[in-house]
Amino acid sequence: MAKPNLIITRDKETISVEAKSTLKTDKIKFKLNEEFDEKTPDSRQVQVSNSFFLRNVTENGKLEVKCIMGEVVATRIYEKEA
Repeated sequence: MAKPNLIITRDKETISVEAKSTLKTDKIKFKLNEEFDEKTPDSRQVQVSNSFFLRNVTENGKLEVKCIMGEVVATRIYEKEA
Protein backbone atom coordinates (compact mmCIF):
# COMPACT_ATOMS: atom_id res chain seq x y z
CA MET A 1 0.00 0.00 0.00
CA ALA A 2 1.33 3.44 -0.93
CA LYS A 3 2.09 5.89 1.86
CA PRO A 4 0.31 9.14 1.00
CA ASN A 5 1.85 12.54 1.57
CA LEU A 6 -0.33 14.46 3.99
CA ILE A 7 -0.52 18.25 3.72
CA ILE A 8 -2.23 20.07 6.60
CA THR A 9 -2.80 23.81 6.24
CA ARG A 10 -4.77 26.49 8.05
CA ASP A 11 -6.32 29.64 6.62
CA LYS A 12 -7.74 31.66 9.52
CA GLU A 13 -10.31 29.25 10.99
CA THR A 14 -10.44 26.76 8.11
CA ILE A 15 -8.33 23.59 8.29
CA SER A 16 -7.44 21.75 5.05
CA VAL A 17 -6.14 18.19 5.01
CA GLU A 18 -4.92 16.82 1.68
CA ALA A 19 -3.69 13.23 1.25
CA LYS A 20 -1.74 12.70 -1.98
CA SER A 21 -0.54 9.38 -3.32
CA THR A 22 0.36 8.09 -6.76
CA LEU A 23 -3.13 6.59 -7.07
CA LYS A 24 -5.41 9.20 -5.56
CA THR A 25 -5.68 12.64 -3.95
CA ASP A 26 -8.28 13.36 -1.26
CA LYS A 27 -8.87 16.77 0.32
CA ILE A 28 -11.20 17.95 3.07
CA LYS A 29 -11.77 21.41 4.52
CA PHE A 30 -13.50 22.15 7.79
CA LYS A 31 -13.77 24.54 10.70
CA LEU A 32 -13.13 23.26 14.20
CA ASN A 33 -16.23 22.66 16.32
CA GLU A 34 -18.51 22.69 13.24
CA GLU A 35 -20.10 19.67 11.59
CA PHE A 36 -19.20 19.03 7.95
CA ASP A 37 -19.96 16.49 5.22
CA GLU A 38 -17.19 14.17 4.08
CA LYS A 39 -16.97 11.43 1.47
CA THR A 40 -15.21 8.32 2.80
CA PRO A 41 -12.66 6.38 0.70
CA ASP A 42 -15.41 3.85 -0.12
CA SER A 43 -17.66 6.70 -1.40
CA ARG A 44 -20.10 6.95 1.54
CA GLN A 45 -21.31 10.42 2.57
CA VAL A 46 -20.97 10.97 6.32
CA GLN A 47 -21.44 13.93 8.61
CA VAL A 48 -18.46 14.60 10.84
CA SER A 49 -18.15 16.73 13.95
CA ASN A 50 -14.81 17.32 15.57
CA SER A 51 -13.63 18.70 18.85
CA PHE A 52 -10.00 19.66 18.56
CA PHE A 53 -6.54 18.68 17.40
CA LEU A 54 -3.28 18.63 19.31
CA ARG A 55 0.06 18.54 17.57
CA ASN A 56 3.50 17.92 18.92
CA VAL A 57 6.93 17.63 17.31
CA THR A 58 8.79 14.80 19.00
CA GLU A 59 12.47 14.77 19.96
CA ASN A 60 13.33 12.77 16.83
CA GLY A 61 11.59 15.31 14.56
CA LYS A 62 8.37 13.39 13.91
CA LEU A 63 5.00 15.15 14.00
CA GLU A 64 2.41 13.65 16.33
CA VAL A 65 -1.20 14.73 15.75
CA LYS A 66 -4.04 13.79 18.10
CA CYS A 67 -7.70 14.27 17.19
CA ILE A 68 -9.87 14.25 20.30
CA MET A 69 -13.62 13.73 20.02
CA GLY A 70 -15.30 13.21 23.37
CA GLU A 71 -13.74 10.11 24.93
CA VAL A 72 -12.07 8.98 21.67
CA VAL A 73 -8.46 9.92 20.89
CA ALA A 74 -6.92 9.12 17.49
CA THR A 75 -3.14 9.51 17.19
CA ARG A 76 -1.17 9.72 13.93
CA ILE A 77 2.58 10.08 13.63
CA TYR A 78 4.17 11.64 10.54
CA GLU A 79 7.73 11.73 9.27
CA LYS A 80 9.00 14.63 7.20
CA GLU A 81 9.66 13.69 3.61
CA ALA A 82 13.37 13.76 2.74
